[in-house]
Amino acid sequence: LVTELGLTEAVVVESDGSEVIARQHVATAAADLLSRTLRDGELLGISWGRTLSAMTETLPSLPGVSVVQLTGTVGSNFEQSPVEIVRKVAQSSGGSAHPIFAPMVVDNAATAAALRQQSDVAQAIKMFGDVTTAVLALGSWDPIESQLAETVPEAKRAELIARGVVAEVAATLIARDGSLVAPDFADHCIAIGADQIRAIPRVLLVAAGGRKAAAARAVVRAGLLTGIVTDRVLAEAL
Repeated sequence: LVTELGLTEAVVVESDGSEVIARQHVATAAADLLSRTLRDGELLGISWGRTLSAMTETLPSLPGVSVVQLTGTVGSNFEQSPVEIVRKVAQSSGGSAHPIFAPMVVDNAATAAALRQQSDVAQAIKMFGDVTTAVLALGSWDPIESQLAETVPEAKRAELIARGVVAEVAATLIARDGSLVAPDFADHCIAIGADQIRAIPRVLLVAAGGRKAAAARAVVRAGLLTGIVTDRVLAEAL
Protein backbone atom coordinates (compact mmCIF):
# COMPACT_ATOMS: atom_id res chain seq x y z
CA LEU A 1 0.00 0.00 0.00
CA VAL A 2 2.90 2.35 0.76
CA THR A 3 4.35 1.66 -2.70
CA GLU A 4 1.02 1.92 -4.50
CA LEU A 5 0.03 5.23 -2.91
CA GLY A 6 3.47 6.80 -2.54
CA LEU A 7 3.21 7.09 1.24
CA THR A 8 5.76 6.80 4.03
CA GLU A 9 3.72 4.56 6.34
CA ALA A 10 0.62 2.38 6.36
CA VAL A 11 -1.13 0.19 8.90
CA VAL A 12 -3.70 -2.30 7.62
CA VAL A 13 -5.88 -4.35 9.96
CA GLU A 14 -7.98 -7.40 9.21
CA SER A 15 -11.68 -6.78 8.74
CA ASP A 16 -14.72 -9.05 8.62
CA GLY A 17 -16.58 -6.63 6.40
CA SER A 18 -18.79 -5.16 9.11
CA GLU A 19 -18.48 -1.37 8.93
CA VAL A 20 -18.90 -0.84 12.68
CA ILE A 21 -16.36 -3.52 13.65
CA ALA A 22 -13.91 -2.42 10.96
CA ARG A 23 -14.11 1.16 12.22
CA GLN A 24 -13.39 -0.02 15.75
CA HIS A 25 -10.39 -2.11 14.64
CA VAL A 26 -8.95 0.78 12.62
CA ALA A 27 -9.53 3.18 15.52
CA THR A 28 -7.66 0.84 17.87
CA ALA A 29 -4.79 0.51 15.39
CA ALA A 30 -4.55 4.30 15.05
CA ALA A 31 -4.44 4.70 18.85
CA ASP A 32 -1.67 2.11 19.07
CA LEU A 33 0.32 3.75 16.26
CA LEU A 34 0.18 7.15 17.95
CA SER A 35 1.23 5.71 21.30
CA ARG A 36 4.28 4.07 19.69
CA THR A 37 5.42 6.84 17.37
CA LEU A 38 4.61 10.24 18.88
CA ARG A 39 7.46 11.97 20.70
CA ASP A 40 7.48 14.29 23.70
CA GLY A 41 7.03 17.91 22.71
CA GLU A 42 5.11 17.31 19.49
CA LEU A 43 2.02 19.29 18.55
CA LEU A 44 -0.73 16.90 17.47
CA GLY A 45 -3.55 18.15 15.27
CA ILE A 46 -6.86 16.29 15.29
CA SER A 47 -9.87 16.67 13.01
CA TRP A 48 -13.14 14.90 13.81
CA GLY A 49 -15.29 11.94 12.82
CA ARG A 50 -16.75 8.69 14.10
CA THR A 51 -13.50 6.74 13.70
CA LEU A 52 -11.44 9.37 15.51
CA SER A 53 -14.01 9.47 18.28
CA ALA A 54 -13.69 5.68 18.60
CA MET A 55 -9.90 6.10 18.64
CA THR A 56 -10.05 8.18 21.80
CA GLU A 57 -11.87 5.37 23.60
CA THR A 58 -8.88 3.03 23.22
CA LEU A 59 -5.99 5.48 23.61
CA PRO A 60 -3.26 4.28 25.96
CA SER A 61 -1.06 6.82 27.69
CA LEU A 62 0.58 9.03 25.09
CA PRO A 63 3.91 10.85 25.20
CA GLY A 64 3.76 14.46 26.41
CA VAL A 65 2.22 16.14 23.37
CA SER A 66 -0.06 19.15 23.10
CA VAL A 67 -3.22 18.84 21.01
CA VAL A 68 -4.95 21.37 18.76
CA GLN A 69 -8.35 21.03 17.13
CA LEU A 70 -8.19 21.41 13.35
CA THR A 71 -11.88 22.10 12.65
CA GLY A 72 -14.87 23.68 14.28
CA THR A 73 -17.78 21.58 15.48
CA VAL A 74 -20.40 19.87 13.33
CA GLY A 75 -23.66 18.43 14.62
CA SER A 76 -24.94 18.08 18.16
CA ASN A 77 -23.46 14.73 19.26
CA PHE A 78 -21.19 15.75 22.12
CA GLU A 79 -19.37 12.40 22.30
CA GLN A 80 -18.22 12.79 18.68
CA SER A 81 -17.48 16.51 18.97
CA PRO A 82 -13.93 17.51 18.02
CA VAL A 83 -13.79 19.43 21.31
CA GLU A 84 -14.35 16.18 23.20
CA ILE A 85 -11.88 14.31 20.99
CA VAL A 86 -9.17 16.89 21.70
CA ARG A 87 -9.95 16.83 25.42
CA LYS A 88 -9.61 13.04 25.62
CA VAL A 89 -6.36 12.97 23.64
CA ALA A 90 -4.83 15.69 25.81
CA GLN A 91 -5.95 13.79 28.90
CA SER A 92 -4.05 10.73 27.63
CA SER A 93 -0.90 12.74 26.96
CA GLY A 94 -0.93 15.12 29.89
CA GLY A 95 -0.32 17.96 27.44
CA SER A 96 -2.28 21.12 26.81
CA ALA A 97 -5.51 21.12 24.80
CA HIS A 98 -6.41 23.85 22.31
CA PRO A 99 -10.06 23.46 21.27
CA ILE A 100 -12.11 25.55 18.86
CA PHE A 101 -15.44 26.56 20.39
CA ALA A 102 -17.06 27.51 17.10
CA PRO A 103 -19.13 25.80 14.40
CA MET A 104 -17.27 24.30 11.47
CA VAL A 105 -19.64 25.72 8.84
CA VAL A 106 -21.51 29.04 9.05
CA ASP A 107 -23.93 30.79 6.71
CA ASN A 108 -21.55 33.27 5.13
CA ALA A 109 -17.91 34.20 4.72
CA ALA A 110 -18.24 37.36 6.81
CA THR A 111 -19.41 35.40 9.86
CA ALA A 112 -16.59 32.90 9.41
CA ALA A 113 -14.04 35.71 9.17
CA ALA A 114 -15.39 37.28 12.36
CA LEU A 115 -15.23 33.99 14.24
CA ARG A 116 -11.62 33.49 13.16
CA GLN A 117 -10.79 36.75 14.95
CA GLN A 118 -12.14 35.53 18.29
CA SER A 119 -9.22 35.08 20.68
CA ASP A 120 -9.52 31.34 21.38
CA VAL A 121 -10.23 30.49 17.75
CA ALA A 122 -7.40 32.73 16.54
CA GLN A 123 -5.01 31.10 19.02
CA ALA A 124 -5.82 27.61 17.72
CA ILE A 125 -5.57 28.67 14.08
CA LYS A 126 -2.18 30.29 14.76
CA MET A 127 -0.94 26.90 15.99
CA PHE A 128 -1.78 25.10 12.72
CA GLY A 129 1.63 26.01 11.33
CA ASP A 130 3.40 24.29 14.24
CA VAL A 131 1.59 20.94 13.98
CA THR A 132 4.06 18.07 13.59
CA THR A 133 1.56 15.19 13.29
CA ALA A 134 -2.03 15.47 12.10
CA VAL A 135 -4.73 12.80 12.27
CA LEU A 136 -7.55 13.27 9.78
CA ALA A 137 -10.83 11.48 9.19
CA LEU A 138 -12.14 10.89 5.67
CA GLY A 139 -15.56 11.84 4.36
CA SER A 140 -16.95 10.30 1.17
CA TRP A 141 -19.49 12.23 -0.92
CA ASP A 142 -19.95 9.51 -3.56
CA PRO A 143 -21.39 7.44 -1.98
CA ILE A 144 -22.33 9.60 1.01
CA GLU A 145 -20.29 8.47 4.01
CA SER A 146 -19.66 11.89 5.55
CA GLN A 147 -21.07 13.57 8.63
CA LEU A 148 -20.24 16.92 7.06
CA ALA A 149 -22.16 16.08 3.87
CA GLU A 150 -25.09 14.92 5.97
CA THR A 151 -25.29 18.28 7.75
CA VAL A 152 -25.06 20.43 4.60
CA PRO A 153 -28.55 21.42 3.33
CA GLU A 154 -29.73 19.06 0.59
CA ALA A 155 -29.73 21.69 -2.17
CA LYS A 156 -26.22 22.85 -1.28
CA ARG A 157 -24.98 19.27 -1.06
CA ALA A 158 -26.40 18.50 -4.52
CA GLU A 159 -24.71 21.63 -5.91
CA LEU A 160 -21.33 20.62 -4.45
CA ILE A 161 -21.62 17.07 -5.77
CA ALA A 162 -22.51 18.49 -9.19
CA ARG A 163 -19.29 20.52 -8.99
CA GLY A 164 -17.36 17.27 -8.60
CA VAL A 165 -16.91 16.71 -4.86
CA VAL A 166 -16.19 13.08 -3.98
CA ALA A 167 -14.24 13.50 -0.73
CA GLU A 168 -13.46 15.78 2.16
CA VAL A 169 -10.83 16.07 4.86
CA ALA A 170 -11.38 18.80 7.44
CA ALA A 171 -13.30 21.34 5.30
CA THR A 172 -11.32 20.72 2.10
CA LEU A 173 -13.53 19.37 -0.69
CA ILE A 174 -11.78 17.24 -3.31
CA ALA A 175 -12.64 15.98 -6.80
CA ARG A 176 -11.90 12.49 -8.10
CA ASP A 177 -8.68 13.64 -9.80
CA GLY A 178 -7.37 15.21 -6.59
CA SER A 179 -8.15 18.80 -7.53
CA LEU A 180 -9.68 21.04 -4.89
CA VAL A 181 -13.33 21.97 -5.38
CA ALA A 182 -15.47 24.87 -4.16
CA PRO A 183 -12.96 27.16 -2.44
CA ASP A 184 -15.95 29.41 -1.72
CA PHE A 185 -17.29 26.69 0.62
CA ALA A 186 -14.03 26.78 2.58
CA ASP A 187 -14.57 30.53 3.09
CA HIS A 188 -17.65 29.60 5.16
CA CYS A 189 -15.68 27.18 7.35
CA ILE A 190 -13.56 27.29 10.48
CA ALA A 191 -10.94 24.66 9.67
CA ILE A 192 -7.37 24.03 8.60
CA GLY A 193 -6.81 24.58 4.88
CA ALA A 194 -5.27 22.33 2.23
CA ASP A 195 -1.99 24.24 2.00
CA GLN A 196 -1.64 24.13 5.78
CA ILE A 197 -2.24 20.36 5.76
CA ARG A 198 0.40 19.85 3.06
CA ALA A 199 2.93 21.75 5.20
CA ILE A 200 2.58 19.32 8.13
CA PRO A 201 5.45 16.78 8.22
CA ARG A 202 3.27 13.80 9.09
CA VAL A 203 -0.41 13.49 8.15
CA LEU A 204 -2.27 10.27 8.92
CA LEU A 205 -5.60 9.45 7.30
CA VAL A 206 -7.72 7.12 9.45
CA ALA A 207 -10.49 5.43 7.45
CA ALA A 208 -12.22 2.09 6.94
CA GLY A 209 -14.54 0.45 4.42
CA GLY A 210 -14.40 -0.18 0.70
CA ARG A 211 -17.15 2.38 0.08
CA LYS A 212 -14.58 5.09 0.80
CA ALA A 213 -12.10 3.92 -1.84
CA ALA A 214 -12.80 6.69 -4.36
CA ALA A 215 -12.64 9.31 -1.62
CA ALA A 216 -9.36 7.95 -0.24
CA ARG A 217 -7.80 7.86 -3.70
CA ALA A 218 -8.84 11.47 -4.29
CA VAL A 219 -7.16 12.56 -1.05
CA VAL A 220 -3.98 10.72 -2.06
CA ARG A 221 -4.01 12.45 -5.45
CA ALA A 222 -4.47 15.79 -3.71
CA GLY A 223 -1.22 15.22 -1.79
CA LEU A 224 -2.90 15.61 1.58
CA LEU A 225 -1.44 12.66 3.51
CA THR A 226 1.81 10.89 4.26
CA GLY A 227 0.35 7.79 5.89
CA ILE A 228 -2.84 5.79 6.32
CA VAL A 229 -4.44 3.56 8.94
CA THR A 230 -7.13 1.43 7.35
CA ASP A 231 -8.70 -2.02 7.01
CA ARG A 232 -8.07 -4.77 4.48
CA VAL A 233 -11.26 -4.01 2.52
CA LEU A 234 -10.34 -0.39 1.82
CA ALA A 235 -6.65 -1.26 1.32
CA GLU A 236 -7.47 -3.88 -1.31
CA ALA A 237 -9.91 -1.50 -3.03
CA LEU A 238 -7.16 1.11 -3.22
